[in-house]
Amino acid sequence: MPPGPISRRQLFAGGLLGAGGLLAACSSPGAKATPSSTTQPKLFTESFDGVPLKKARWVIEENAKEGTLDWIIGGFPPTHGLEGYASTTSAPTGGSVDLMVSTADSSYHVEAYRMGYYGGYGGRLVAKSPTLQGVVQPPPTIDPSLGTVSCHWPSSWHVDLKAYPPGFYLFKLVSAKGWHQWIPFCVRDDSSAATFVIMSAVTTYQAYNMWGGFSLYKDEEGSRAKRAVMVSFDRPYDQTYEQGAADFVTNELPLVFDMERLGLDTTYWTDIDLHLHGGDLTKHGALMSLGHDEYWSREMRDNAESALSAGVNLAFLGANAIYRKIRLSPSLTGPARLETNYKDDTDPAGKVNPANGTSNWGSPPVNEPESLLTGSTYVSVGANDDLVVADPAGWWWQGAGVTEAQHLHLAVQGEYNRFIPGGPGPQNVQLFGHSPITRQGSFSDITYLTRAGGGGVFSCGIANFVALLADPTHIPTAVLPGPTPTVTPILQRAMVNLYGLYGRGPASKTVPSQANWQQYYR
Repeated sequence: MPPGPISRRQLFAGGLLGAGGLLAACSSPGAKATPSSTTQPKLFTESFDGVPLKKARWVIEENAKEGTLDWIIGGFPPTHGLEGYASTTSAPTGGSVDLMVSTADSSYHVEAYRMGYYGGYGGRLVAKSPTLQGVVQPPPTIDPSLGTVSCHWPSSWHVDLKAYPPGFYLFKLVSAKGWHQWIPFCVRDDSSAATFVIMSAVTTYQAYNMWGGFSLYKDEEGSRAKRAVMVSFDRPYDQTYEQGAADFVTNELPLVFDMERLGLDTTYWTDIDLHLHGGDLTKHGALMSLGHDEYWSREMRDNAESALSAGVNLAFLGANAIYRKIRLSPSLTGPARLETNYKDDTDPAGKVNPANGTSNWGSPPVNEPESLLTGSTYVSVGANDDLVVADPAGWWWQGAGVTEAQHLHLAVQGEYNRFIPGGPGPQNVQLFGHSPITRQGSFSDITYLTRAGGGGVFSCGIANFVALLADPTHIPTAVLPGPTPTVTPILQRAMVNLYGLYGRGPASKTVPSQANWQQYYR
């Protein structure tokens, strides 16, 4: 849904975009360190129910390398002064990617940072381009009937990924005048059978992207009636959208940081990979969906459903997941570069075949609400409330020291989900949080369910959940929020329980859900 007045994007974008001097100072050369253990919370442990977490030596060794703050943006270009996009949202290890860059400056170079823990610094410099000549690229083409803005820029730097370990990356563009801009990217390991797949929600990034004057919500004049119904990945992310990083820094990096801090056995996808290669999900133990994962294609959903039935566990660590139905189609650049979403029954493809329409997942003619998979239903935006503990003796809260109805101060912000008794979807749902949304007379629920013979599904129902895990040590709070002492250690400990449970195989065979919603909904 469109971000509301206290959405996560607005909560954190202001600090990021309005603190150029602070960020420039913090990202000065020499801001480097080797790992430390100072960020381990008081309740920190590396086991669940006596069983050690599933770790990977390569993740531990990678994060033992020198970290830096130099990945942080410091100099802000004028509008369209420096920007770029990648030829694909992800590429396999040993593959390549092309960066298309436009700048009004005379020259620039590119710094490639792998994002992780790195002693609390969040990033490691992996590669640096030679100095490249600045070029102002031609204007995009715009299809006024669809609102589709597409660039056709030649490659500025062909990146050989042989020395790039799997993971999430920020390519930092640095111009001669000191202007900076980010391009997000993922290197995936197609041979991996890692326990955890961390998935970046790039289809949601693109839905909100206003570059060129159109998003799936509005045009540059704010008109929803003139919004795009098809958007293209062949364009930069807008400068006001986390300086080109879209949702990655605030909605996703804290979870990557937390999991790599623990050295967990991870691999990395975008949701485009779930669409194109989702059959490979059954090689893994769990899929981790991050903070704002709203836009799903039929292929994405079918692949997740099949994997769940086969024993793969799912975690939705945000709110508003699987709400908008999309189609992905190729552009001249490659597969799945065009994203279509009408949000209603006016989609011409749906007139021919209702199964191809792009009304919301829960609306006619699709009629497949997200709760059928997640057990949780999106309600609204506008929460500003405490997280209220439910079932403190349950596995999620093990070792966290919480009590029934304990309040975690203002931990539910912005968009939220809830369980609907008797509504569409499974009813074998266990609640670990049941938080009144006071201004709207509703609730935000932390839900857990298991599919018979298959995996488990955890949904936190809280838009700002990933940010609550942030404990960045050295990263300025203008970039990532600092830890909340009465909230962050507790949720980090609860996440250790999730990592532990999900690392032990299909959750239905280890800790099946115990329906308890009846005692909270009376």
